[in-house]
This record gives sequence, structure tokens and C-alpha cells, in this order.
Amino acid sequence: MSHSQNFNSDPLFMAGFEVVLKTVSQFLCCRLPISESELFKLYCQIQINSFMITDATGADLAPGIFKKAACLDHSCFPNLEYIFQGRNIVCIPVNKAVFPNEARINYVDQLASTAQRRSELQSRYFFHCECPLCLDVERSDNVLCSAIYPDSLSYYKLFGHKSNVHLAQVCRAASSGMLEEHISGLFDTFQTNGITTCMLVNSLIACGLDLLHWQSTWLPWPAFATGLHACTLAGFLLRWLLDADFTCELRMQQIKQICASEPDEGNLAQVLCKLILVADTILSPFAPYDDAIASALKRLNSHL
Repeated sequence: MSHSQNFNSDPLFMAGFEVVLKTVSQFLCCRLPISESELFKLYCQIQINSFMITDATGADLAPGIFKKAACLDHSCFPNLEYIFQGRNIVCIPVNKAVFPNEARINYVDQLASTAQRRSELQSRYFFHCECPLCLDVERSDNVLCSAIYPDSLSYYKLFGHKSNVHLAQVCRAASSGMLEEHISGLFDTFQTNGITTCMLVNSLIACGLDLLHWQSTWLPWPAFATGLHACTLAGFLLRWLLDADFTCELRMQQIKQICASEPDEGNLAQVLCKLILVADTILSPFAPYDDAIASALKRLNSHL
């Protein structure tokens, strides 16, 4: 299905297609292998049926089309998770066996509000979602509650957002700083502004704990992304904390002071155990299909 007529009435989409058409035409010296109308139909199909292929950390690589998976319908409360294994997509039931006619995957951002999810689904896929999650008004109201902490030291105040769903999105962006390829640059930047390594590490841990709390509270299924985040945060703790830090109650109190989620763990050793258990519970079904996940879980479980 291409929804060509719907896309044809979208000025922004048509402007993007004109750029693609011009680029392809120039690259092929004005010798298009198919007609312009066929190319437009293909472009529409890519827009509506493609999956964003990710690596083992969840980072975007490139869009791809998988014919069978493209037939799966959407639900914000899906019963299938999927990962990419080389050139293949692997779909795994969340809790129990799923009949083909009942299989559902999620098309949109897991941490978006109901209004954001519905807007994206309408603009890209041309339907108004009526799944159980979108119809749960009470949950939506809770997600959008205003819960900014007045503490002037809170890093949240830097962003000026007014609702938790936006804070979760900020935390997700900030948590990318825990990746090895980003951390050195962050340290160099913040140290020039008088922020110590300890302060930055505490802030990243607080972001990570808040994001895990929001994912666990708002997402109604053991999302693959949640497992990856728990795995990444556990690895960050093991790389940047000394043995004494894990049992230091003062260090945990410093982190709690900048957390919005009020973690109840007494020290970072308890946090680490929780993260490893969450990562193992969620990611174990995916380990047979992904060597990087299997290796990461093996390393983490060696610390229990």
C-alpha cells in the first residue's frame, strides 16, 4: 500500500519528493530506470512501509523494507517486539504465542504522549489510533502531569519543559551521553565550565534512572528499548564508579537529590543488581539472535 493520493496532497512530502527526483535524475544522467509516477509510488511505499534499522545499541542506521513485517498492523500496546539481525528482521512475542491475525507492532515513539502518537500516525500512516493505550485517558493524564521539581540545582530546569513526558524525552537524549563514543566529549565540554567528573557522572546516572522509571511506568510491555537502556546504564556504572562508590550511601543521596523519580535503592550496588535483572529479563529472548546482546548479558551477569 502506497497511499499515493494522501501523500500527493501533502506539500512538504511533495517538496521532499521533488528533491529526491532531482537528485536521482542527476545521479543517473537523466536516465530514470522507471517512470516518474512509478518512482513516486515507490517513494510513498518507502515512507509508509519502511523500518528504521538499528544497531545493537538502538542507534539508527538506515531505513529498510521487509515485506512480511510491513504487513503487521500497529498498536501502541503491541504484542510483538522486533530486532534486526544483519539483513533480517526478527519478531518475538512479548508474553505468549501470538496468532498471525492478532500480531501487532509499534510504529511510533514509545515515550510520546497520546496526542503526539496520534498526530504522527495520522500524518504518516493516515489513520486515527483507537488502541487501548490511546483510549486510556487516565494514563495519558498521569503521563502529562506537571511534576517539575522546584530545586534550583535540578538539571530539568535548564530545559523549561512543563510535563513529565517531555522530561523523559530529554532524559533519553541526555542518557546517550553514557555511550563510550560520547562520554569523552562530554567530559571535555563540562570540565571547562567547572563541572567535575563526579557531578557529570551523577547527573547522567540520575537521567538514566529517571528514564528507566518512566519507561517502566508508562510502557505497558517489556520494551526492547527499556532492556537496552538498563544494559547501557549498568555498563556505565561499572565503567565509571569505584568499588567503594557502590556501597557509599552519600553518593546515592547525591544522585537522588537530582532525580525526579525518587529511586528507593539505598546504594548503587542495589541499583546495579536491579539494572542487570531488568536487562536480563527483557533481553534474554533476543540473545539467541544477537551476539552483542548475548555477550553484554554474559558480562553483566558475571557481576551478580
